[in-house]
Amino acid sequence: MGMVFGEGEYRRIYGFGEYQMFETPNIGGYRISYGGFVFLESADRTAVARIPLRVERRNSLEGVQEAAALEMEPWAPAVVKLAAARRATAQAQGVRDAGEELRRSQGQHWDEERDEQLVGYIRQHATAEERSTSGETWTLADKVAARLDAEQRALMQAASEALPDAAVGPLPDFDEDWQQVAQPSYDSWLDRIRPLVIARWAEADAGAGRDHMIVWVMDHGRVSKLDLHRRTGIARTTIDRVLAAAGRS
Repeated sequence: MGMVFGEGEYRRIYGFGEYQMFETPNIGGYRISYGGFVFLESADRTAVARIPLRVERRNSLEGVQEAAALEMEPWAPAVVKLAAARRATAQAQGVRDAGEELRRSQGQHWDEERDEQLVGYIRQHATAEERSTSGETWTLADKVAARLDAEQRALMQAASEALPDAAVGPLPDFDEDWQQVAQPSYDSWLDRIRPLVIARWAEADAGAGRDHMIVWVMDHGRVSKLDLHRRTGIARTTIDRVLAAAGRS
């Protein structure tokens, strides 16, 4: 384990370096560089995000890790809650699918071993109270999925509330620099945090916070000016003025 750079409700941010050497072609031979990571760890000790790093001097890795950790720290609570929300979504869908498969299997010559697996999966995600008060297992599945859906909505709200203040500096490049660790998927941190940033920061008073959001969304958010205007109500003339002041067309 490497250096611990931050601790909080998300648990901790720590740096890890295997000091792997990377040889890349260069004029006159090869250039040697060294690799490492900064990880964000949730309260259940699961690494949910990481920033991969590459340095040319082995003894400079710790300083680069510390800088990356400082970038990650303001966003850590929101990102951990987003990861938990995605986990709740996946669990709810899995329970719902298992219940539907059990419902379809009734009265048919079905695979008993498969039925046992489905029942076990549903009960694994149920609370003790849910297990004691439900009748048929597919009814239990409906109750469990509904609870997980509610947990997901609460976690998304908590993630939005955990975003840093709008006056924070330029947002990290969630698409290029940040990687998912737990539950890797086709969507990126950018895809998941962009709507929260737009919704939360669009409410900020005119000033640095809202301007940061406008510039970041145009640079990294894959959102057009028209789409940003429709989502936030910010005037097109305001968007153009902020982008022009930031040297964007």
